Amino acid sequence: ETLPAISLPGVEVRRDGQVIRVELPAGRLYPAADGRISPEGMRLVTGVAAGLVRDYPDQRTGVEGHTSKDPLPSGLWQSHHHLSVTEAMGVYNVLATRTGLKPTQLVVAGHGANYPVVSNATPAGRQRNHRVELVVYPDKVGG
Repeated sequence: ETLPAISLPGVEVRRDGQVIRVELPAGRLYPAADGRISPEGMRLVTGVAAGLVRDYPDQRTGVEGHTSKDPLPSGLWQSHHHLSVTEAMGVYNVLATRTGLKPTQLVVAGHGANYPVVSNATPAGRQRNHRVELVVYPDKVGG
């Protein structure tokens, strides 16, 4: 089953094979880089989730954290993987408690800096690569 395309204001949405990927820029979610989602980040996540609930109410949805190769803030994170998991879990918590998405349809992963979408050679590239992606899968979750 091919998922229909979706347009969500203010975020990058792309088809990747059978899945739909929604990029949430980490700078809008976590401007202080301390692992605490900002009020703007909460609004971004809940707004995007409303579109996902409307168009994909029962689809399995991944919450995937990604970082760039920028040096980590000193003392806060052991690795890029720790940072990416922490940021993905922050988004998961908002989705599971403040939106119509059900915890049973959500899965979480942290990929560190392993999957850039653009080159890390420029500041703009590194900024785009540091993100949390909501990945909508074609399979549905029951109940």
